[in-house]
Amino acid sequence: MGSNTAQKEGPSPTRSPRKVELCHIDALPERRARGFDPFNHGRPSLFVVKKNSVLYAYLDICPHYGDTQLPWKKNEYLDKTGDVIVCAAHGARFDITSGNCISGPCLGQSLTAVGLQVSKDGLVTVQIPS
Repeated sequence: MGSNTAQKEGPSPTRSPRKVELCHIDALPERRARGFDPFNHGRPSLFVVKKNSVLYAYLDICPHYGDTQLPWKKNEYLDKTGDVIVCAAHGARFDITSGNCISGPCLGQSLTAVGLQVSKDGLVTVQIPS
C-alpha cells in the first residue's frame, strides 16, 4: 500500500518583495481615489485615497463577499462628498482612515490595508510579493 504523504524538501525559498511604482503624489487629488493594478490582474487590484494630504491604500475587494470590487465605475471608490469609501455592489461604507466598515452588510469587518512608500521626489510605490 502506497503513501500519499508528501515529503518536505526543506524550507521554501523566501520571496523578496518587489517595489512597484504607482504614480506621483501630485497625480492623486485630495478627497479622491484612484485604482491601480500592481498585481497584474488586468483590473485594479488596489486603490489609493488621499485625505488631508495623507495617503491610504486598500485592496480592491469588499470583505462582504468574495472578490467583489468596490467601485461602480473606474476610480469611483468614494461617496459623492469624498467622505467615505463605498462598495457599489453591497452599499457597505468604510472609514477612509481605518478601512473599517461603518455601515452595511459587512459591519465589523474591514478592508485590507496596503502599505505605501512616498519618496522624497513624491513617487508613490508599493511593495508586493514577487
